Amino acid sequence: MVGSEENEPGDGWNYAAWLNPLMTHPNATAADIGKMAVNAYASQYGPDSNLTLAAIDLKRIKGFCDTFGQLATVLKEAGAQEGACIQTARASCVEYGNNGGFHHVDIDKVCRELQTRCKTTC
Repeated sequence: MVGSEENEPGDGWNYAAWLNPLMTHPNATAADIGKMAVNAYASQYGPDSNLTLAAIDLKRIKGFCDTFGQLATVLKEAGAQEGACIQTARASCVEYGNNGGFHHVDIDKVCRELQTRCKTTC
């Protein structure tokens, strides 16, 4: 799956930038195609943009969900002792997709902040 954590700009994707290489590499894997799309998007908008796009192997999503559930349990149990630390770790992350009052953050960044700031780790 290829998708963005944030709303995408009005210009959208330059499809030719990743579909043309696919024509020269018709045996590309799904992972290769995802990389082509993400790299083309990054090239289109440049390294200094605040845009997001990622390729995710959905075969691995169950393992991620299981691990995420374990993290939720650890954070819930640690909340009483480390609530302020957990809040500080979360607050230090860039927010994406302000949609209906929900502000999303990158889970990897949250985990890195928890590891740096708190006894609770991912």
